Amino acid sequence: TEGLDMVRAEPWDFIEEAGADDATDEGSPAPWQSLLQPGFPTGSPTPWQSLMLCPGSPTGTRGATDPRQMLTAWAQTPLWRRLLSPRTLLRPSHAVVLALVLAGALAAVGLAKGLRPGKELSGGSVSALKIAAAVTFTSPTTSTSYPQPKGPHPTLFCWTHIMPRSQEEELVRMQCKEGLGVFACNEAAVLSANETEICEANGVKVEAWWVPTEPAPKGRLGFDGQKTNSYLNARTFMKNWVALINSGHLWAFDFIVKVDADAVFFPDRLRAHIPRDKVGENVYFANCGENPEQSLFGALEVFSATAIRWYAQRMDDCEALPWTGWGEDFFMQQCMNILFVEQDFDAQQVGDALCDPVPCSDRSRAAFHPYRTAEEWLDCHAVAVATTTSTITRTRTTTSSTITMTSTTVTATSTSTVTTTTTVTSTATTTTTTHTTTLPTGTRPMLFCWSHVQPRSYEVKLVEMQLWRRASIFACNGFAVLSSETFEIGVIDNRSITTWYNPAREVTMGKYGVNGQKTNSYLNTKTFLEAWDSLFAADAMWHYDFVVKADPDAVFFPDRLRKHVKPHVDQKVYFANCGIWASGPKMYGALEVFSVPALVQYARQSKVCKQMEWKGWGEDYYMQHCMDSLGIAQVSDFNQVGDDRCVGAPCTDWTKVAYHDFKDPDDWYHCFRVAIGEIDD
Repeated sequence: TEGLDMVRAEPWDFIEEAGADDATDEGSPAPWQSLLQPGFPTGSPTPWQSLMLCPGSPTGTRGATDPRQMLTAWAQTPLWRRLLSPRTLLRPSHAVVLALVLAGALAAVGLAKGLRPGKELSGGSVSALKIAAAVTFTSPTTSTSYPQPKGPHPTLFCWTHIMPRSQEEELVRMQCKEGLGVFACNEAAVLSANETEICEANGVKVEAWWVPTEPAPKGRLGFDGQKTNSYLNARTFMKNWVALINSGHLWAFDFIVKVDADAVFFPDRLRAHIPRDKVGENVYFANCGENPEQSLFGALEVFSATAIRWYAQRMDDCEALPWTGWGEDFFMQQCMNILFVEQDFDAQQVGDALCDPVPCSDRSRAAFHPYRTAEEWLDCHAVAVATTTSTITRTRTTTSSTITMTSTTVTATSTSTVTTTTTVTSTATTTTTTHTTTLPTGTRPMLFCWSHVQPRSYEVKLVEMQLWRRASIFACNGFAVLSSETFEIGVIDNRSITTWYNPAREVTMGKYGVNGQKTNSYLNTKTFLEAWDSLFAADAMWHYDFVVKADPDAVFFPDRLRKHVKPHVDQKVYFANCGIWASGPKMYGALEVFSVPALVQYARQSKVCKQMEWKGWGEDYYMQHCMDSLGIAQVSDFNQVGDDRCVGAPCTDWTKVAYHDFKDPDDWYHCFRVAIGEIDD
């Protein structure tokens, strides 16, 4: 009965009742009375009166001062007027509901006008899209149902951004036609400031999602808070993420993957990298361990859908960061961190020249970066998937025209006029350039071995004999002989083996300690600097595990070396082979062994080494100091070489990989035969 009476009670009954209970002193105003009279001057409207003085108030209530009259009027006001009254807008709970209703209406209007995935609302307003994102994705689940993606699990939605009319467009079109890269994911999207067709696959046109952006300027690391020397493209990618979020295409997938167009990407390998227990978790993956502050490199950025849903809800928090001097990958890492998204570190995810360069033959990597031309990209992809010996051949054909002008001049002396007749002959010339890369075969670890020889010297006789016996560098998976002249060394399988040309440089003998000289041997650094540059330019070494420079007068056994280097495959290392010096281990030039990842870093940063004061150095001293300056790890292996200049060893010592030095061809061959047990010493 009491409850029914309360239902029938008037609104002011509760206020009067509350006021009677809460009054503290006789004559003191109840709390509700304080609200009505908070010390305003006589005749001034109180806050409650001000709330009721609105266009939605019923006739006769304007200026009412009795709370009973005001509350009765409020109860009788239509719902739509109450919702739009200042009193409602000033109450947080009411304001939130109203904001949700209005935002929902905005989203509905956008859909009714045919808003396409990736397109912004009229005027290019990102803020309007952000409102819709905040409304649509405020809970871990969404009421909108999306078809489950087909294909392997965990499911991947992959996307890339391309600059209009750039090399990236050519790369992505090629990937689209071949079904590679992002197009091998469960679903893919290409975003661009230019609405363009990418390709036609299986009878379906693939078009770029249009997201209007401006060109991003280049940064300058350390200047005015900038965090990169690359593009300051955080704003561009913030717009991309807004477009993707509002498309609704992301939420049916397990992971969202942003891929650079010049990254050779394998979605199936990425799936193998993702732990099964991370599916459905709020997580992103860092992929470079050199700098904890920036451990997410943009070639491949992997986020769980849950993480991106959380980003959609808290986008404003991330945009409040000082991102104007940042690249987009740095921005996303900082954003994930302030949102307390779990970071999972995977250093084996990407082989990136900017962090951890590895050859494309490294099957542990999900991506390789950067390969900026279609030809380079396809070559890397072919190496990455090769399982047996093969040759990659890419042919490029260009056509040029040659125009021949033939003139005949006739002179009429009587009229002093000249008439010229011109015959034009056009000849079309077609030039075909074939680039061939032969993948290495044979025993692993794969070794590429090379020597440098002086023309018309004892070294020529040595390498000719080594080729005849298929010994020394010619027993490696791949080999090369460099010289200042081009000449034939011998024949293998009816194939002529000739030297690679390397420019001749004057080489003098050093005198240790004089003018900073570090050797009593040849000051040959310049010669070998150019030899390394020639090898890099030939692009012949990158499919191997190790590169070995061997002196021609070293009796070298590649099969023995493989056992020494096998534990260090895919590591950035070089080997020191002499331990007699108090100053530390040294790399002696009879046998110099480098991992391919170490040489990739050297190729990228050779300017750092070439700026050293190397003119008084031998080439082995230069290479050791170069490796150290680049932070390449040194592995000490004093059983590698028996070298009379360090610690000699008899040719019967089977623990040694090489023996040095044997300049006479007969002496070299004798040591070789002793070492393999053909003869006794």
